[in-house]
Amino acid sequence: MPAYAAPARATGAELAGLPPAYVAVMQYDPLRDEGIDYARALLAAGVTAELHLFPGTFHGAAMVPHAGVVQRATAEAVAVLRGVLGG
Repeated sequence: MPAYAAPARATGAELAGLPPAYVAVMQYDPLRDEGIDYARALLAAGVTAELHLFPGTFHGAAMVPHAGVVQRATAEAVAVLRGVLGG
């Protein structure tokens, strides 16, 4: 499977030179460890990476928009995008 289909399977050589990354994972998400491993692999390949784990959250937590932690995660993601897009 190509690394573009599953970035966590990419090797260091495939990751080197990628732009900075923001990786957010939810505590009870079945994909949590894959996201953490991906951020670590980016760092090991010399890519600037920011990793945030949101405690007490689960896969699909964004479906509960009134939850404080979800509002914080959303605000953070929007701030990161604004920063990179110059907004």
